Amino acid sequence: MDTCLFLSKKVICVVYVDDCLIFARDTADIDAAIERLKGNRFKLRVEDDAACFLGIELDHQEDGSIELKQTALIQRIVDTIGFQNASGKATPAEGAELPADVDGPGP
Repeated sequence: MDTCLFLSKKVICVVYVDDCLIFARDTADIDAAIERLKGNRFKLRVEDDAACFLGIELDHQEDGSIELKQTALIQRIVDTIGFQNASGKATPAEGAELPADVDGPGP
């Protein structure tokens, strides 16, 4: 497995193929990491925030949580199978966390 998480004292960097997320408490540390990468001839397109990463939308909620969405992928699937005019139905989901699988994966 390839290493995709890099940690320093001030910066966390997550890399997947040609996408990269850089986190730090201080934006100056992020800027310094980006400049070091550019100094090593990496071509970077810097985005204002992590609104979308690998097709996953990161939606910051008022309570501080982050909601992950894949609306573009869902729309592509709906279009591919011709369900544009299908009616959606709410599906109840378990409200609590799923319990641990004490038996491990199945056969």
